[in-house]
Amino acid sequence: MECCHLGIIGYNRRIRAYYSKVVHRQNLLAEMIPRRAVVHNVLVTTEGLTYNEYCGAFQNVVNIDDLFEK
Repeated sequence: MECCHLGIIGYNRRIRAYYSKVVHRQNLLAEMIPRRAVVHNVLVTTEGLTYNEYCGAFQNVVNIDDLFEK
């Protein structure tokens, strides 16, 4: 996803906040499930993933078009 320079600060804050939320939810779930189970974060998106310092939170990225492909 391309961002204009003026919107980049707000965009980065939202991404950082969402990253923190994803990690928090992953940790909560990991505490509730058996130790042998593994949590995989999957991002379903319409625009793809921007590769940055936060993209490692997702083990799989699925484009929504792939879900409805015949």
